[in-house]
Amino acid sequence: MEKNIGTWDKIIRGIVGLGFIFFAAKDYIGSDVFSVIIFILGLILIFESMFAFSFVYKILGISTNKKDGGGYDAASSA
Repeated sequence: MEKNIGTWDKIIRGIVGLGFIFFAAKDYIGSDVFSVIIFILGLILIFESMFAFSFVYKILGISTNKKDGGGYDAASSA
């Protein structure tokens, strides 16, 4: 897997992921189904942050990794 998430993107995804997991675990959200969905989204964000890879970014040809050149690559998505 080629890294396509930059440093700030990883930090933001990690914080938001931890927030999602916290809110789902504390049952601040009314529905159990919605809590599970938020928990799973939190886990996905944490794993994306850990591995610096996003499937959505890969599909869209986006990279925020400065080592990779960063930004949107129109040539790869054409």
